[in-house]
Amino acid sequence: MGTASFPQLLFDKVYKDDITRLRSMEEMWQSRRPPEPLDYEIVLAGATDAESRKEAILKDGQKVWDLSENVVVFRDSLERLSKRLGNMKASANESSVEAVITFDKDDDDTLDFVTASANLRSAIFGIESKSRFDIKQMAGNIIPAIATTNAIVAGLCVLQSFKILKGDYSGTKEVGYIAAKKHVLSCLTFCVLRSFYHHLHPKDC
Repeated sequence: MGTASFPQLLFDKVYKDDITRLRSMEEMWQSRRPPEPLDYEIVLAGATDAESRKEAILKDGQKVWDLSENVVVFRDSLERLSKRLGNMKASANESSVEAVITFDKDDDDTLDFVTASANLRSAIFGIESKSRFDIKQMAGNIIPAIATTNAIVAGLCVLQSFKILKGDYSGTKEVGYIAAKKHVLSCLTFCVLRSFYHHLHPKDC
């Protein structure tokens, strides 16, 4: 990262080489559209107009970018991130803390990179592209959704644990799922709490 050739190396690895290898698995694409690999030089050669409009493209967060616009933003955002990472490393060279850039939906550099990267992969698999605004909304909803789901599941586990600690096994719900070969896997929390109860109350077992 940080070299002039890095955008092309990353692009061709993710969107060309990996997709070509995936496409070679013919049994996966018997009933669905196979992915179409992208070549960096070919796509970029057709993006001269988009390159000249780069500033306008980056300012319009509501527009859904086409293929050429996505590759231009992909390269530009990588250059910005590379420059920022270089500055972070230079300022932290005397510190033991490693310089790391984390995704933030309010960070234009990382959001541009994620939007362009996602849309390029969507183009490969024939999936509808999204605008930067749409992707920002999605990213903003992911963390609250995960936190809410975790809280709900944790609350249900606690409610079941009360029944287990009281020895009310008949009223306890056992959670599981069916895998590909019809094997039922019990809920780990249930098993652990039940074993813990048996350890505390051996006479009741």
